[in-house]
Formats: sequence, C-alpha cells, structure tokens
Amino acid sequence: MTKRRNPTLAQAGEDAAVEALTALLPAGADLLVGPGDDCAVLAGSKRGEALVFKTDCLIEGVHYAPDTPPRQVGWKAMARTLSDLAAMAAEPWQALVTLAIPGDRSLRDAKALYRGMAKAAAEFGCGICGGETANPGSGGGERTVISVAMLGRMRGVKPVLRSGGIGRPLVRHRAARQARSRAVGISGFARALTAAAGWRKTRRLPR
Repeated sequence: MTKRRNPTLAQAGEDAAVEALTALLPAGADLLVGPGDDCAVLAGSKRGEALVFKTDCLIEGVHYAPDTPPRQVGWKAMARTLSDLAAMAAEPWQALVTLAIPGDRSLRDAKALYRGMAKAAAEFGCGICGGETANPGSGGGERTVISVAMLGRMRGVKPVLRSGGIGRPLVRHRAARQARSRAVGISGFARALTAAAGWRKTRRLPR
C-alpha cells in the first residue's frame, strides 16, 4: 500500500500523529519521563523530589453529552487530570483551568461548572491558582472546551509507569491503576481517584 505524503490526522491515526508531533518538541535537561506516559515528570530542586505535569481536556459532545449538568462536567474535567497524577503515584498541588465557552451560555452554568471543578480539587487537596477564559463565538454550533493543566509532586517515591501494566490499553490502564493504588498507599488518594474519576456522575454519550 502506498503511503500518503500528506495524510490527514485521521488517516495517520492518533498514535502516529502524536509520535510525529512530540518528536518536534525539545525535552529539556531535567526531563525524567516524557511523552507517552500518563504525565511528564521533571527532576525537582530537592533530593528525592520530582515535579509531575499533566494536561487534559473535555470537549462538549465528544467527552460528555451537551445536556449533562455543568457541575458534573466540572467534576469530571478536574477528576480526569487528578486521576492521571494518581496513576503515577504523585500528589496534586496546583491546577490551571482554561475554559472556552460560547458567549450565549449562562453565567449560572459557567459558575456551576467551576463549582464542580473546585469541589473535586478540594476533595483531593489540589489548589486552582488561575487560568484563562475565551469565547469561541455564539453562532449556535460552538462547543464548550475545558482544559485542566496540573502540577503535582513526588517525594521519596519513583513514578509508576504505564509499562507496569499488562494487556490491552484500557484493561491495562484500569488494572495498573488499581495495582498502583494498593502499592503506593498515599493517603488513599490513588484508590479514591480510581473510583471518582471519569464517569462517576457524568452521563455517557451514546455509542
């Protein structure tokens, strides 16, 4: 089969596209774990300490149904990122939230979304120190997009990598998180996130 010289992202496939894009990025001298795992890990300023970085996003109509209550969407947005820190055996520290929301949405709904994020962050000891808001328009077809970037810390433990899991990606990811939570034991944080993240209260989209 002849390879396309300039394939679309869909034709290239997610894995190949991510590999091609991340190959263009400078890693930096302090990088311990780079693209391909749950989070990026950087060497900390103190001996035995590391900093863990993660970003994740939710897109309306892709990751949640448009009629899902905004507070539940906010919870999910924060819990997804918290969950990936837990999978690496890291403790959450601070988060930044970027919200792109159409201008015709109500302030009440926007506040409910932020309350959901604040509740999830507070439950797992993470602060939210700022972020960015943007208006993608209000013509009727625009979607809300929420991006959460999070900084975590590790002290005296090594990052738990995806390579510790087995089986197919989804099965491996769930099994690895459960195994990690039992092994790490950081105040029940990982165990709690295994249950709380993802679809705990958020309606699934039809398949």
